[in-house]
Amino acid sequence: MAGKRSAGVTVVAVLLILAGGIGGCGSLFSAAVGGGPIERLSQQLDQQLERVPVGTGEGQVPPEQMAKLREDLDRRFATLRQVMESPQVRFGSLAQGILALAAVIVGFGLLGRSPWARKVLLGQASLSIVVGIWWLAFSPFVSVQREMQTLAVDLLGGAVPLSVQLQMRQSMEFAQTIGQWVGVLCIVGWNGFLIWFVSRPSVRAQFQKTG
Repeated sequence: MAGKRSAGVTVVAVLLILAGGIGGCGSLFSAAVGGGPIERLSQQLDQQLERVPVGTGEGQVPPEQMAKLREDLDRRFATLRQVMESPQVRFGSLAQGILALAAVIVGFGLLGRSPWARKVLLGQASLSIVVGIWWLAFSPFVSVQREMQTLAVDLLGGAVPLSVQLQMRQSMEFAQTIGQWVGVLCIVGWNGFLIWFVSRPSVRAQFQKTG
């Protein structure tokens, strides 16, 4: 191959290996456990509710109110479990995991200046943009985040005034929206940079066979 590996290619390769390794493990673990974390959270809340005094006396929660709260929590957690274990969410987590692990392989390929590494990275980066935008903006996982935020506020119950609860809900929704768009911009920006970087003539030349 012509020339030597540039410092830019080395830096990109190392970043792909590190980010892909961390992201791949997290995504594949998420795909494997499905609704497991939701189940554990439900059990923890049940244990906390068991400690709440129920009755008609002072400082006690009326039985009908507690029954209504449990019914509402059961309904919400059933919805969350259903979404987290849905084929769409599992597929999204699995796809992200595969793409992240592909980034690790590509990273080592870049370090070795393998001709296939540059071509695979073009496809990997393009697919990462599509999957990332879908996951952050359109996948069922978005509804899980919104429901968890709503649940967190509603569990406060009468601990804070209704006006404060509404403000908290609006703030959480705003923060989630901002977070989604920042995530989309990061995904598009990083993978767009990768596509541009490996498409440069000086980089392409480093992965061309000389004979």
